[in-house]
Amino acid sequence: MPSSSVNIIEGKGVGNIDNYYLKIHFTDGNKDYRNLTIHTPTEAQMKTFLTKLKPVLNKYKISVDLSKLKIGSSRYKDQEFFIECCDWYDMPEYKQNPALLNTKHIVLQIQKGNKTEPFLTDISKILGENINKKTFGWFPERPNKILNPYKGKMWESKGYMPKYPIYILSKGRWERRLTSRYLEWCNIPYKIVVEPQEYDNYAEHIDKSKILILPKKYLGKDQGGIPARNFIMDHARSKSKTGRHWILDDNIGDWKRLNNNERVVVKGGCVFKIVEDYTDRYVDVKMSGHNYTMFGMNPSLDPITKNTRVYSSILLSNDIPDVIGEGWRGKYNEDTDLSLRLLKAGFPTILFNCIMANKETTLTNKGGNEKIYKEKDGLYKKAKSLADQHPDVAVVSERYGRVHHIVDYSGFKNLPLKLKPGLKIPKKINNYGMKLVDKVKNPIP
Repeated sequence: MPSSSVNIIEGKGVGNIDNYYLKIHFTDGNKDYRNLTIHTPTEAQMKTFLTKLKPVLNKYKISVDLSKLKIGSSRYKDQEFFIECCDWYDMPEYKQNPALLNTKHIVLQIQKGNKTEPFLTDISKILGENINKKTFGWFPERPNKILNPYKGKMWESKGYMPKYPIYILSKGRWERRLTSRYLEWCNIPYKIVVEPQEYDNYAEHIDKSKILILPKKYLGKDQGGIPARNFIMDHARSKSKTGRHWILDDNIGDWKRLNNNERVVVKGGCVFKIVEDYTDRYVDVKMSGHNYTMFGMNPSLDPITKNTRVYSSILLSNDIPDVIGEGWRGKYNEDTDLSLRLLKAGFPTILFNCIMANKETTLTNKGGNEKIYKEKDGLYKKAKSLADQHPDVAVVSERYGRVHHIVDYSGFKNLPLKLKPGLKIPKKINNYGMKLVDKVKNPIP
């Protein structure tokens, strides 16, 4: 019996991409795998890579006929497609880079274990870069001139500011203040909500007029950030029950525009105004917000994703407690829970891909909800609580080496967005004043 083996998995399409896999098994018996996508600028260069890969597979006693492996490619969607699927009128230009059509890729699905690291080291030698902690690589190199037309640039917009109030939910992060730094950089007004014992720490760095202290009745509930979220909801409702408000996590470094398959930093209040204007077209949308930049690598993304979860950078209707009976609840997964409760009540959600939030990964920095997640079996409790709240669509699973929840949103995919009666939308592109400028001359402080 060979010490290692491989399966060819053909025709597994994801979104608008044709993915084809080499599933590589070592003898460690581990059921966990990691994906490594190899890109090449042309099909000829992919064949060269496969020729160089063959001796590596032989080294691990893996015998496979690579001529049977299909090569993946992206399928192109033009601007008209996005307009038709999303009524993307009077919104920023959103298109795919046609140069992606020429690039090719395969996916190495590699079993984790003792042989994984040396195997990846051998792949790194072919690529000429360290690939051990990466999820993709290029051979021989990425053609930046055609795939990255914005290198060294950022978008800057003046004169567009959000019309709805912005709140930042923060705990233990007065030193880094990622989200507030970005808003200060853009001169965007906001309020930051903190616990009383941390007020002085935040006041050393942030104008006191921007700080809201969490009242006593919202403290000591052992619900993580839920009470603070409900305070924000109540504070916004005291101003207008028919309006909306933004609620942002405190670890978002910046917001980026996705266009031509590139994510580029935007300086300007338009990152919020775009979401507001589009959301306000509809009579039944109570929750919308920005997708994460980490999910912006799929070239198949539409400018928005309808009827899914909204995390961390959220635009909420102030009447949510009236239409579904209560606001934020529980202790864990509050944004997923709220998304699902709204969807089940017949209110569609909108996740924006055209502008994305560059949020730090959970547990990569002190502060926030780290105390909850670091409890004994914290990640399991987090996933289990959502499965208990929504057993019809949520399950507990193990992915990427740790416990996760998995939610099936397919049952909501046909929930329609209802335009306001008589609304007339100009059939034109509106870039909200965004212009390319030199990034290095004006960095985020």
